[in-house]
Amino acid sequence: MISHLPRSITFRTALSVWGIVLICFLLLGLVVEYSVKRHFIEQDTDELQVVLKAIDDTLEQESSDTSTLSKQLALSVAGHHGIYFGVFISPDKLVYSNHDTLAEHALTIGTSFQNLSASTLSNAVFEGHEYRLTRLSRQVNNRTYVIILGASLDFHNHFILGFRQTLWLIILALCIVSAAAIFFFTQLGLRPIHRISQDIRNIGASELDQRLQMQNTPPELKELVCAFNDMLTKVEKGYDTLNNFSADLAHEFRTPLANLSVQTQVALTKTRTNEEYKETLYSCLEEYERLTGMVNDMLWLAKTDNAQLDFVHEPFAIDTEVRSIIDYFADLLDEKEIKLSISLDPVSIDGDKNMIRRALNNIVSNAIRHTPREGSITIQLKTNVQNSREKPRVWLSISNTGEPIPASEINRLFDRFYQVKGARHSGSSGLGLAIVKAIIDLHNGTIRCTSERGKTEFAIQFPVVTSAK
Repeated sequence: MISHLPRSITFRTALSVWGIVLICFLLLGLVVEYSVKRHFIEQDTDELQVVLKAIDDTLEQESSDTSTLSKQLALSVAGHHGIYFGVFISPDKLVYSNHDTLAEHALTIGTSFQNLSASTLSNAVFEGHEYRLTRLSRQVNNRTYVIILGASLDFHNHFILGFRQTLWLIILALCIVSAAAIFFFTQLGLRPIHRISQDIRNIGASELDQRLQMQNTPPELKELVCAFNDMLTKVEKGYDTLNNFSADLAHEFRTPLANLSVQTQVALTKTRTNEEYKETLYSCLEEYERLTGMVNDMLWLAKTDNAQLDFVHEPFAIDTEVRSIIDYFADLLDEKEIKLSISLDPVSIDGDKNMIRRALNNIVSNAIRHTPREGSITIQLKTNVQNSREKPRVWLSISNTGEPIPASEINRLFDRFYQVKGARHSGSSGLGLAIVKAIIDLHNGTIRCTSERGKTEFAIQFPVVTSAK
């Protein structure tokens, strides 16, 4: 039923709480009414016990003269308003009764009991009045007596009727007041949600640096506020990255496109020889290749972001890949007279060999490009087991001597299109290290860069290792 109600949290919460309160009030009313009735039963039972005790005492002082016994019974039981009794000599010879017709009527109902208790009392309506009656039997001096005891319920019923009306009117008033109070305090309790909603509406694309305040936030909403603030941080980071990416993309495309435009315009200013046209075309081809490389790298990164790459997961010897890359750059190392120091443990990792080769090729080529003549490059590959319960880890370090990278730029090295100041004209697109970071992340690894005291180091960690054969 509740599923078909309006989806207002205030309405649903208030209705649910009010329903529980209503049930509690109804149960309270029934319990109070039952307690009052039970109290009257116990009160009547106690009073009838007193009357019975007086009758028993009179019967024990039995007189053979029934008229004398009748007078004694009349005198022994006096001052009890609304209490009626009758004493018969079995089976139906009346000795005394202060309500003859009621006593005779009581002889025809129920059974005789030896003791008086609330459970032996029964209600009966006689001549338009309700009574609480019981019939008891006594054996005194070989004579059997039947005692009829009754109490009028007129006063009780009149009191209960008025009490019931008052009680249920009070409960009805309390239900109405509680419904209004519950609705009011439910709205009051949900007011922080409305405040948070208003704060969220005030956050636009130009205010992504704003955060929802934790102060005065109820404990139940702090987790929601923290989650929203974390989401804002991610959105702000992504928005800034997108803005920077767009600006960098425009900047990077502008240079080759401008070169193509200028070269084409120069070539068209006058008639050229075939050799001059061929040279212009070769120059344009270099720019086209540069643009193609940038587009391919951007497409690769886009596929990485959307998990659309074909990832080949297989074990391979990473030390072998490092050696093949070193052999590839051997001539360039010799040309720049760079001293190479390597220490490679024979280990294997699980992953895509071609991707790892591309990442390592980018890092090594960067190291060679930024190492001065007669500088040095150090490559170390080793395993490290920190805890016997943990899997061993592969650590690959590639460091080179040269100009250090400013500390302010270290954290941006892996951003797309970002290049260290002074490297804009190196021919790099600024996507190489971004691709390296994406590849390492795909392999659940980490990469960090440190640069100090004339030495720059890229340290890579791979979490999964298998033994090399």
